[in-house]
Amino acid sequence: MDFEPVTVTSGAAFLDRITVNSVRHQLTAYDRRLEEVAGRSGVGRTIATLRQRVYAAIAEAYPHPNQGCTCQLAERLSQAESGESTAHRDLSLP
Repeated sequence: MDFEPVTVTSGAAFLDRITVNSVRHQLTAYDRRLEEVAGRSGVGRTIATLRQRVYAAIAEAYPHPNQGCTCQLAERLSQAESGESTAHRDLSLP
């Protein structure tokens, strides 16, 4: 997977997205919690609830990338509703 580098001309949406990603993976137990529920019954709903809680906490603690939280949560919930699994991708993100 190719990664887009951050530059002085990077757009606000991109910066918000990578800020939220960094906070989610570095400052929360998000990845560990996903690993704990993997393979259990009701995992889809559990993951959706976990995502909502984590994104809400990030948005509250870091108001600036709040739009990034809203966009990512909406995207993840939309993918879950359409049946597309994102748990494996979430676990492999840096």
